[in-house]
Amino acid sequence: MKKLDMLKESIDEILDEYNFWYDEAHRSYSEIEALEAKYDKAVERNKELSKALGEMTWKQMRHQAKIKKMGRKWLARN
Repeated sequence: MKKLDMLKESIDEILDEYNFWYDEAHRSYSEIEALEAKYDKAVERNKELSKALGEMTWKQMRHQAKIKKMGRKWLARN
């Protein structure tokens, strides 16, 4: 009987640990989904603000910076 009790205890410990990590993973996944939703809302809001203000998006600004950098390199060569 002693071995059977030890086996039951170890199974219970493993089950408790499994349930703990399962709950942690599920909670983390829910948090990630919530953060993704916030990010999507922020991106949409940024697009709307950029259109409303007539400003360049960060991609457009990065593209302009690359063009300026290429122009400086070209001027430095000539």
